[in-house]
Amino acid sequence: MVALLLTWTILFLASCQISNWLGVYSKEKPFLSLLGGLALLSLLTNLWAIFFPLNWLLLMVLFLAGIEFYKKGFKVFSTSFIGSLFLPILLLIACLLPSILPVWINDDSAYYLPSIKNYAADGFTAGLAQWNIRFGLASSWHLLSSIFYWEGITPDRVWNFNGLLLFTFSLEFLRKGRILLGLLPVLLFSAPFLNAPSPDLPIILITIYLILEGTELSPKEWALLLLLIIGLKATAIPVLLIGCYPLLRFKKAFLPWILLPTTMGILWIAKNYILTGHLLFPIASEWFATSYALPADFLKAFSNGVLAEIYGLGFSGDDWVNAHLSWTERALGLFQLRTYKITMNVLIILGSIYLALIYRKKRIQNIPIWSLWILASLFLWFVLAPNYRFSLGFGIAALVMASEHFVAFFKRKIVLIPAVTFTFLTMVWMNTQGTNFVRIVSCGTPNELSMQQLLVPVPYPIIEAKKIETEKSFYYRPGDCIYCGNTPVPCLPDTLKSTHEKYGVNPWANP
Repeated sequence: MVALLLTWTILFLASCQISNWLGVYSKEKPFLSLLGGLALLSLLTNLWAIFFPLNWLLLMVLFLAGIEFYKKGFKVFSTSFIGSLFLPILLLIACLLPSILPVWINDDSAYYLPSIKNYAADGFTAGLAQWNIRFGLASSWHLLSSIFYWEGITPDRVWNFNGLLLFTFSLEFLRKGRILLGLLPVLLFSAPFLNAPSPDLPIILITIYLILEGTELSPKEWALLLLLIIGLKATAIPVLLIGCYPLLRFKKAFLPWILLPTTMGILWIAKNYILTGHLLFPIASEWFATSYALPADFLKAFSNGVLAEIYGLGFSGDDWVNAHLSWTERALGLFQLRTYKITMNVLIILGSIYLALIYRKKRIQNIPIWSLWILASLFLWFVLAPNYRFSLGFGIAALVMASEHFVAFFKRKIVLIPAVTFTFLTMVWMNTQGTNFVRIVSCGTPNELSMQQLLVPVPYPIIEAKKIETEKSFYYRPGDCIYCGNTPVPCLPDTLKSTHEKYGVNPWANP
């Protein structure tokens, strides 16, 4: 736990130093200061990974953090604007404790952690997606995580920054005079993402931030946030639509800053090309295809399978890659979800409509740009990827806005104290219950919640992986496990291996 907190401190200090250079730092805006630094770091990591292992960037991050601490000392952590240290410490604990508990986001065992290990040790390896097609989805969030991953040296989960992001968001939220009640849904719905380096939470928090503070941002700040969004996740495309706002508002003043997100877009294409052999992965293209390019039929099967999962229709093995469903079947699949997922989807739909109605009066050149963005995002989400994780920011922002209408009532301690207590207890409950899911996806038994687990966290269960050697290469096979989890790389579970070999993609085979 101490190691994770130290990592957060180092990254925050380094980000503040970068934001200082960029002219976007403010101790009253810890979240924006962090994002500004992370944006430029994400640009650097995407460029660096083309040529070098990412973990060597840790030396530069430590140097930047040292400069910032030397210049400002502990003043950089000033929280005097809240009035006392009690609430910041409580928020820090609420963000830190779930971050060290066993993970229950499947993608962490499937490819988050394996990709972090690969990028840390080798950067972008040509054809890496041949080992696992999901490596082609490389997120800037995992590249940033790779800076802090050193095999056998750094403790588990010190590369997870979601809790830091939520903590700084919470501080800035309260600094702006918003009521604590409005922060509670942000904390509650962020909890499931805290114990894995999921890029979904950054997108959620940035979406909320843009809705609440977007009209106050400068052209430079807009450009940095758009840069960061581009590298985080392909499903963040609906969020990028709001990039029209600064262009319409600032006009020529914004044009020079477009270079930043444009450069990130070019690096994103370069990353696709190196890892998968295709410029616009997962879209297949014959243009400049490399010798290790993934087959077009494999990419199509992958896209169909992912869409089927997104629409709530679970598949495995060959059924997954053959999941070519019509739009009608996908839409009907949304009503076959678990109750909590249906509830989240309803929240997003109703919340987006509510926000569109609130912002209909905000116009630029007589265009209700905010309402159009929210409704367009809702449409794209429903048509392309209606998983609640991908647009939860709109639903949470709606709850925040709605809470402000009841500010007088909910300022009463008799209501606020139970609400805060319920939120924090639920955050812990959601993450402790997640250990049940870990047993299913990783074939290992995680450590139970205990004082020992809090002092020396071991969030990943031990999986016995057998080393398989061939004339051409070697890989690790994690028994009968579905995913690799915390095993050496390269790792190939049987299900993944058979799927890749079906399409003739087998870099591990004998020559």
